[in-house]
Amino acid sequence: MVASQQVHAYVTPGRCPCCGRDRAAAVRRGIREELAQLGLADRVLVEVHAEDLGHCGVLLVLHPCAALYRYRNRREVREILQEHFGRGRIAWRLYLGCAQ
Repeated sequence: MVASQQVHAYVTPGRCPCCGRDRAAAVRRGIREELAQLGLADRVLVEVHAEDLGHCGVLLVLHPCAALYRYRNRREVREILQEHFGRGRIAWRLYLGCAQ
């Protein structure tokens, strides 16, 4: 079954030490683990893209609404996923805007 909502884990390509394509697999794995713990794994398809979105660091773009989030650790990933998919709300503390 293909999920109707998608989580895109965007990794900004190597413009600073915190970025890099090599983190993409770890990011995807961490997001999938958090989704499984939240009981959302069957609702969300996780894809990884290495594309510069004008922000430094690992970013989440949650579709279909293209909400752009920055996070620094697993606790923040969990907060974003709980708010966005679990409660249907923007996680304002980590929200960067719309990625369109």
